[in-house]
Amino acid sequence: TGHYKRFKLEEPLEKMLANTYNIPDAPNLQSIDSYYENESGIWMFQMTRSFNHEEDLDGIVDVLKSLGHLERVKSNPSFAKLVFVVPSKMESKFREQKISNDPIFEGKTKVDEIVTADCSEINGIGEARKKILNSNGIFTIQQLLDAHKKKPITLVKTYIEEFLKKLGTFQDAERYQKIPQYVIGIDYSSASDEPTESYH
Repeated sequence: TGHYKRFKLEEPLEKMLANTYNIPDAPNLQSIDSYYENESGIWMFQMTRSFNHEEDLDGIVDVLKSLGHLERVKSNPSFAKLVFVVPSKMESKFREQKISNDPIFEGKTKVDEIVTADCSEINGIGEARKKILNSNGIFTIQQLLDAHKKKPITLVKTYIEEFLKKLGTFQDAERYQKIPQYVIGIDYSSASDEPTESYH
């Protein structure tokens, strides 16, 4: 599992991040709210008013890849830091958050467990496409990957490519789970900024 610490500031957060606080603008990089880079690593900030805020593993990987830090974090997970920014009244009760993977990988620890599943487990392959694949002797994910490798299957090409990308993330998931987590409590001026128990 990762490490979880309370974040101690030597100076005000606004001053520390002056002119270096970046907001991802690409739609596929918005699993975090902002980030900050320096020689010690990449700090990924997520603002929330919920005690339960799952982070999407694929989203984190996309951010690290876009910023050119993915390979470094693979070899040294502590180069990346995930910082939750919460209302100050939540700080003492906020706990380490789950970094979740694609549902297809839930409860699985080996690639063999995944590729033997029905091909319709791949996101985007519904009943109609499944019937077409089945009629061509393709029933499992492994059979689909093997067939696609021999000759690209246009019908599901996009879904296969996305699945293979997620599969690569799954194989390195244990490393990413070691990314340290921190929490910062800040004061909100609005009375509506109350903490919640639901996912945000």
